[in-house]
Amino acid sequence: MVMAEQGFGPAIIDSFTAQASADQRLQVRTLLPEVPVEVRALQALGLRSPRQVTDFVAAFRAVTAAD
Repeated sequence: MVMAEQGFGPAIIDSFTAQASADQRLQVRTLLPEVPVEVRALQALGLRSPRQVTDFVAAFRAVTAAD
């Protein structure tokens, strides 16, 4: 996305990244057919998941599973 913002050409990005862009110089176009992507949650090795992380992952899973 940064390269597209700088005028180097188009970028193929996920919808979350596209929604995060506030750059008025970019035009977002939807590609069809949709390409499914796998989403993963990462955290540092050896750290326990606090309740907030567990709740966030559960909420994200619920939203992305909704059709």
